[in-house]
Amino acid sequence: MIANITPGLTSTSDLDLNGQIVALSASKGRFANPLLQLHQVTGGSGCSPTALGSGVFVRPLWVESPEGSGNLARNTASGTPHEDDGSFKTRRGAVLGVVSPELLALVEANTEPKIAPVDPSNLCVIAASNGCWGKGDTVKEALRKAGAKLGDGTFVAVIHREAYLSDWGSIMTPTYCEVAGRPNVQMVYNSEELRPRLPKAEEMAAQFIAAAKVQA
Repeated sequence: MIANITPGLTSTSDLDLNGQIVALSASKGRFANPLLQLHQVTGGSGCSPTALGSGVFVRPLWVESPEGSGNLARNTASGTPHEDDGSFKTRRGAVLGVVSPELLALVEANTEPKIAPVDPSNLCVIAASNGCWGKGDTVKEALRKAGAKLGDGTFVAVIHREAYLSDWGSIMTPTYCEVAGRPNVQMVYNSEELRPRLPKAEEMAAQFIAAAKVQA
């Protein structure tokens, strides 16, 4: 993994990041690979060290191709509407530092371009309330990470671990994680429709997750 003490990584404290090759904080789980930390900054108010904003847009140098396969390849996508290049918005605080040409060459030459392929049975619990959300192996853990309790305005569901909550509040499941005949979102608690107490919600979530493992 690339860390903030890795030789060849320059502090961003007084640098403008626009156009720079940077390393982001390491991912966990199946995406934990140094190649996937390498990105090029393409803009954002957080590029300047003196700006009030913290958002920066980045383009990954390496991507999983095809998605879900576990194989990593150089990102050659153009970024046109018909060819998404994987760019996304992050925050300046997620940038560990600017990568030197020497470090870039070292990482690309010595890192296996492979991660674990997707596991379609890798489900988890998501809880969301008041714009905050969290994932966990249990309802209680997801609620804790979301800073939420079962009640009005809260929902809890079982999803694939690589699914996420969009800025518009919708659960987005990557197509490579979908399983025919299995709902992408399996609701456990919804304050408007389904209101089990915590023990029953835990039981429902555990049953959904166990069923996914049997399907696999």
